[in-house]
Amino acid sequence: MEVQTGVEGFHLLIDAFSETKERDLFQSTTIFDTSVGDARQGKRHDTTLPDDMYRLINIVRERLFPNDLVTPDECTAFTYQRGKDGGKGKPSFPHHFDSRHKWSARIIGVSLGAPCMMYFPPTGISVVLPRRSIYVMTNKARYVFKHGIKQWPGHDSAPPEWNPNDLRKSLTLRTNKPYEDSVLRARMNLTAPNSAQHSALEAELEEYKNNKRSRALREKYPDVYSFSTEFVGTPYVDKNVADDARRFVESNPSMNLRFTKKELEPGFVPFAGGQGQRLSGAALAASLAKDGGVGGGGGGVGYRANTSYDDDGD
Repeated sequence: MEVQTGVEGFHLLIDAFSETKERDLFQSTTIFDTSVGDARQGKRHDTTLPDDMYRLINIVRERLFPNDLVTPDECTAFTYQRGKDGGKGKPSFPHHFDSRHKWSARIIGVSLGAPCMMYFPPTGISVVLPRRSIYVMTNKARYVFKHGIKQWPGHDSAPPEWNPNDLRKSLTLRTNKPYEDSVLRARMNLTAPNSAQHSALEAELEEYKNNKRSRALREKYPDVYSFSTEFVGTPYVDKNVADDARRFVESNPSMNLRFTKKELEPGFVPFAGGQGQRLSGAALAASLAKDGGVGGGGGGVGYRANTSYDDDGD
């Protein structure tokens, strides 16, 4: 079910799949790097994603964006060590933007193994991301408000038995702009030139050019944000390569995979129409905490920005 978070453009689905499925995802050696290393380590998947990633994407498609979601072409699977303070975890990194040059308008995230809080400094709102939750950042949550991760102060419950080291794992699913643009161009070719749908796709396709925030950063910090073309910092060297990736993803039979009803319980059952339930009152209060959301959270390993992924401009 979808929870209203109070942050414009931030969607949150809770209990999105079963604990059994959570365990399977958490323990997957295909998805995650299971070696013991730094306190925050990641494994990246490009274009061809593990099958369960498409199942997760289709939850988002059916529940939130049934008509226009572009299937992400990249997933980063992070593992957060939980710290040394008597086993009390501190998975955190400071607030930032996921690169507004490299990535498209929607960012999808999945939380596994342990909860945390995502905070949005300009709003003063921190949102609890429970285990088995899926969030989507769009609009202001994507382009206007920075976001960061910190430990949830109210979290003191023991981890599940299949997570003996009390780790938190996350999946971040994103769409490279050149690939998304290829998808949008293909959709435009299927619409009447003067139709409202064609105009909407054309406006979305122009979003990169009109992103004043990214352009201002490139002008202010040319050595750091040296994006001379839309392809710099992405896996695609030109439009033809992006078109090839789009055709490959479209023809991938895994695109149609769905979780079984059992894998979705408890939580929700698949249904047609894409309209999510919304919570309010006590359920909303349990998911939100207003605490200012300032700084990098309660400790943990410092976040090292990679400018092909992130930017932290005003």
